[in-house]
Amino acid sequence: MPTNNTYKQLVDRLDGQLSQSELEQTEQLINNDQAVAGEWQQLLLVTQNIREAGIYEQVSTVRQEFASATMKATSPPKVVTMRSKFVALKIAAVLLLVGIAATMYKFTSVTNQSMYETYYNSYELGSMRARGEVNAIEHAYRNGDWQAVITNASATDNKESFLAGMAAMELKNYSKAITAFNRVIDEANITGNRYFKDESEYYLAMSYLAANDGKKAMQILEAILADKAHLFHNRVEKMGIDVKVLGLKN
Repeated sequence: MPTNNTYKQLVDRLDGQLSQSELEQTEQLINNDQAVAGEWQQLLLVTQNIREAGIYEQVSTVRQEFASATMKATSPPKVVTMRSKFVALKIAAVLLLVGIAATMYKFTSVTNQSMYETYYNSYELGSMRARGEVNAIEHAYRNGDWQAVITNASATDNKESFLAGMAAMELKNYSKAITAFNRVIDEANITGNRYFKDESEYYLAMSYLAANDGKKAMQILEAILADKAHLFHNRVEKMGIDVKVLGLKN
């Protein structure tokens, strides 16, 4: 279980106040101790919410004042020192409560459904391609004839399978969408044909969120975050703290 000293180490790590040797020791502790790693993630979460609440500078200032007041307390006692320490503690407590409240609100407000509703966007096709039957599928997709797309899409064509998945999402048939997207991904994994693989992975994650399977959605979102070359890396990265909260809840 993390001690007060460990918590101070983590805070100093966050503020960049550790020496190189202390930094290495703290990183090793985070990597090897699950409880400390959990404390570190919670600290990052609180800090992010404090930033979003616009009070990060105030918290930083109070923390410096509190550290200064604590050091002064080791000298012969002075009324002004004890007063400043009390005021610093009082302000720090208020700001900490604000940070905790913001964190609790974020933690309770981020759900599989809220993530889907916030980050799902319908897929828009680019320019038409003169490829006969594929053009017919694209035409049906552009016209919002979702059932025609699903019915006529070829299971052996990556783009058509992807569009069938998107059409299924528009009809809120998420199980069918999941099947279609997985078909594209499986094809890519077997043959190396990555055509529409990235799109299928992102929208598969969205489908899992809509189907209330946050665990599977997180596995995909984390993989996209780890792959900077992924077409949807920046989009997932912009989800920011919401992804971290979803990960903690799943």
